[in-house]
Amino acid sequence: MLFIILSLTGFFVGLLSAFFGVGGGVLIVPVLYGLFPDVPPSVVIGTSLSVIFFNSIVNTYNFRRLGRKTRFDWGALLALGMMLGVLSSSFIVQHINPKTVRLIFALVLILTGIRTLFFKANSSTSGEIKDVNLLKSATILLTGLAGGLIAGMTGLGGGIVMVPLLLTVHKFPLPYVPVYSNLAMIGGTLVGMIRYAQISSPEVITNGILSGTQLGSVQLAVAGLIFIGSSFSSKLGAKLSQKVSRTTSQRLFVLLLIVMSGRILYSIYR
Repeated sequence: MLFIILSLTGFFVGLLSAFFGVGGGVLIVPVLYGLFPDVPPSVVIGTSLSVIFFNSIVNTYNFRRLGRKTRFDWGALLALGMMLGVLSSSFIVQHINPKTVRLIFALVLILTGIRTLFFKANSSTSGEIKDVNLLKSATILLTGLAGGLIAGMTGLGGGIVMVPLLLTVHKFPLPYVPVYSNLAMIGGTLVGMIRYAQISSPEVITNGILSGTQLGSVQLAVAGLIFIGSSFSSKLGAKLSQKVSRTTSQRLFVLLLIVMSGRILYSIYR
């Protein structure tokens, strides 16, 4: 049953990450908290970031095959900013109460949902991505940094912060937002995966086939099962992101955030 739940979680993670441009942590984190309530947040975060790392590589590859290529300067700056953010926040998590970490996760989802309801995105497929100068480089780095701080502290991929910023601050054409978001998450989550693998955990997930597969705060078997599931749906999510209207995509995203934040808040205060 655990195998089925994790594989199904991965299938929907693949759809969500490619469709919305988020890492999939919005689904992975609540599921892991529900399945393994006794493990510390570091294990949930480290495992989630590991899945998102591999999933973002697959998504980026699928986007390139669909003809949505990226500019090196934007991709590198976003990734660098996210790497710095993830590394910084991974140290903070070790000194925060586990319930506080969960509460931060839920609040981020709620605030992101509210923000998503009120911004207007450029849905054009022909919009241009601006050239990079010194000031623009700083804002790109800060965008990645914001995503990285949230990713390293909550287990979200960082796209949940970067997507609204790319749309509103940088005026990205909508079809290219998930492309750059996934590209940045490759760098950020790689750092997160390595960092959390070095953080020891007082609780180890040892259920059945998962026994002996935890490295520091990264549960490799759990991450592997979720990733396998996501690999079957990532390409479908990328294609759907081209066909669904912005309004529909926006509404679905907000609904997802409300459901997942409610699930986490319930687990804290029940």
